[in-house]
Formats: sequence, C-alpha cells, structure tokens
Amino acid sequence: MRYKFSLLILPTAFLITCGAFAKKDTVLYKRSFADVAKMAKDSVVNVASLNLEQDEKEMAQRMRNLFVDPKKDLFGVEMLNAPRRVGAVGSGFIIKKEGHTYYVVTNHHIIENGISMRIILADETIHRATLVGKDPDTDIAVLKFETMTNLKVLEWGNSDALHIGEWSIVLGNPYGLGGTSLTTGVISYLARDLNLSMGNKQTLVDNYIQTEAAINPGNSGGPLLNMEGKVIGVNTSIISTSGSNHSVGFAVPASLARKIVEELMTHRKVHRAWFGTSAQALTQDICDYFGLKSTDGALITTVTKGSPAEKAGIKPGDVVISINGKPIKKFADLTIIGKQLKVGKPSDFEVLRNRNRLVLHPVLQEYQEHETFKDNLRFENLPLEDHVYNDDFNFGVTSLTPQFRQRFDIGDLNIDGVLISDVKEEGIAEQFTFTQGDVILEINEKKVHHINDINFIIKESLRLHPEKPVLFLLHRGGSHNTFVAVNSKIKTQKEGGH
Repeated sequence: MRYKFSLLILPTAFLITCGAFAKKDTVLYKRSFADVAKMAKDSVVNVASLNLEQDEKEMAQRMRNLFVDPKKDLFGVEMLNAPRRVGAVGSGFIIKKEGHTYYVVTNHHIIENGISMRIILADETIHRATLVGKDPDTDIAVLKFETMTNLKVLEWGNSDALHIGEWSIVLGNPYGLGGTSLTTGVISYLARDLNLSMGNKQTLVDNYIQTEAAINPGNSGGPLLNMEGKVIGVNTSIISTSGSNHSVGFAVPASLARKIVEELMTHRKVHRAWFGTSAQALTQDICDYFGLKSTDGALITTVTKGSPAEKAGIKPGDVVISINGKPIKKFADLTIIGKQLKVGKPSDFEVLRNRNRLVLHPVLQEYQEHETFKDNLRFENLPLEDHVYNDDFNFGVTSLTPQFRQRFDIGDLNIDGVLISDVKEEGIAEQFTFTQGDVILEINEKKVHHINDINFIIKESLRLHPEKPVLFLLHRGGSHNTFVAVNSKIKTQKEGGH
C-alpha cells in the first residue's frame, strides 16, 4: 500500500514543480517530440561524400619493407602515396530555398576531400550535390542541390537564450542506416570550450552547446532542435572511448553557425576580422600589480606591428573591458564578441591603462592567419657563455645569442631581452610557470636589455614596493608573449617558515 502511495504522489509533485518552473521562467512547450519530428524530419537529409584520402597504412607498410633508401622502393623508383577513395556519410539540413535549388548545412569534416557528393532525402531519392563553401575552423560546410519536390526549410533558433536543462532534439542519420532518426536529451552545458577542456586542435569555436541527446557517428552535420522545431545548433562531435555515444555531444551554436552559413552562401568563404593582438586572462596577482579591483577583462600581451591594434594605439598591458559597449567579463568573451565584428568598420574598444579608461577605435582588417601555439620547450645543459642567477626567485638567465634564437625558434629579431637558462625545481619561478627557453622582455614595465638588469630591477622592486607582485613580460615558445605576476610574499613566507 505504501508503494502504491509513492507512485501516486510523485507524479503530483512533479506536475506542481513543473508548473512553478513554467510560471517563473515562462517555459511552456506547445509541441511534443512527435510534433517536432513530423514537422522537421523531411528537412533533414543524409549526406554521402566520396573522398580522396592518403592511404597512410599502406604507405607505412611499404616503408617497413625498404632496405636502403627510405624514399625509394627496391627497384629504385620513387614511392608515391597515391590517395584512395573513401566513402563518408553524415547528416545535414535544408536552410534555404531559391526556386528549385535547396541549400544544405552540414559538417566540413564529412566533405573535406570530397570529389563527389550526394544528398539523400527522406523519400530515399538521391540528388547530386555541389559545394557552395566550407569553413574548417568551425567545421561548417554548405552544399546545394536541385529537385522539383517541394521541401520545407528549417528556421534558425536563438541559441543565446538557451538554459541548462531545456530539452533538445537531434535528427540525423546515425551509422549511415538511412532514414531520419530522433534522439532527445536536455542541454547539459553551455559555452563549452573543447580547445581547453579536451586539448583538441585549436578551433575558432569556444562556445559549443553540450547536449545529452545522443549524437552518434553519422549524426554529424545534422540539426540540434528546440521544442519549437528551430535549429539551435549544428551537431559536430562527441566524447567517446568506443566511438559510440556516451550522452555527451556537442553542437556549434546557431548564433555562430548562422553567420558562417550566410558568409559561405554569399562569398563562398568566411571573412573574419583581424585585430592583431594576443591576450590572456587576468589573475588576482596581476590585478594586484596593476591596482585593478576585479579580474574582469582581457589583458593584451602582444601587439603585431602594422596591425589594426597598433594603428589604434593598443599597447601590451592594456586591459580590454568592453567592445562596442559589450562588457568583457571573462577572457573568452574577447573571442566570442570579437567574432561578431565586421571587417573594414571601426569598433569601440574600451581599455584600462594605468587605471585610466580609454576608448580606442581600431578598423579591423581581414583575418590573416590562425596562430598555432607551440608547447613550451625545455632543454637541459645549455652551453652558457655568461650567466646571472637570481636568488630571490630562483632562476638564471643568459644572453639571447643567435644560436639560442635558432634553438628556441625565436625567429623575430625584434624580440629583445634575456633568455631564461635554468629554473630551480620547486623554486619560486617554477611555481609561477617560468620555463627554460622563455625570454624576459620587461620587468615592471621596464625593458630588459642585459642579464645584469635582472637582479637590479628585481631587488629595487622588492625594496621599494615589497607589498606588490613583480610583473614579468615573457616571450614564450617562440610564438607569443605573456604577463606573469610573481608574488613576492611567497618568498617572505618561505623564509619565515610558513
């Protein structure tokens, strides 16, 4: 009897809770999953692509059979790694119609090396597709095909208005089985940055929608829908150890995908704005040095010569706090808001410099190149001609010779400073991420030209301002600059035995 009572009371409590939630947040679903599937399934297509790919396994086997010259086979003929034809299947959805021509959104990785592409509709008819444009940095591609059949077009939804816990629907073609399958699940996370959390190759998407709706192989490129049947994302990847779904899938948000698709349909490629800086998040120690009240904003570390940023007067050490009136609350906001800026049009960058607010107006240029940051290099037994050691922070420096420039891949001759030659294990410098091969450019905003400058500037700083961190500007990995604020209080605590 008690068991039956529990069954009766739980649904009642659930209805009351849902009603209160709906009243508070006005989330009322007018459609069921079946309604959304009926409305949208004919607009979801299967994408089949015949791709040319290098046969790396065959090449590796041939290489293992060689005796002398690794570039030639036994008869002295140079080996060629001929590409092979590989089929790829995925999903897509119709987003625009012009007469009898339909435009389909899918993933770039499905058709990346495609030589022949087909669209399979819900009625199983097959149509030849042609490429409109593709963008590997967001994994978005647009195809088009023609048919006399009258097909529905899906509408974009507002991904910026999503909340964790809302229902989401995945439609697509899992495992190439054919037809259109449906899975459901709640939005489990918003603005997921896979570049940071998973160590993936750098992409220009740092705000993926994470959903529990199953996204299996073959679902890539299909739509993530809300309960209104509108597209809130483009399904693109999963986390899996076996290749199948583990209820953790990711979609490019509609707010970004829509802009990319419109660019591809208009220009066949994406015109991205380029500012010409590198930046980093603010730490509390860096805020203490600059006298900032909060860690809101993004700290500029590098300004490229001749860039829009340099022309507008942006300098390393500036803290960007808003762009076009939109606040930069966290470091990721700089990228998210920056993607919305237009090439050739001035923007309003509000920055903090020496605690003063400035508004600068860079005119952004076309995106030039996507930087690939290298891992920090660690080398041992450097041949040192001259060397100075700092006992306050436990690291040593040497002159930045042409040999060291080559060894640490510091090709920019404008990089002027001293090379960190050794970092004491568990010392102060190591705790603050100093790495052998880093170049010290500035200390407390003073240029460092000679190894003897190190101890003089550090000791002067500790004597005059013992309560403040010491700010270092480092050139790291041969590719970018970064600020590091070393808290001198840690040294005092160690000496005091705390």
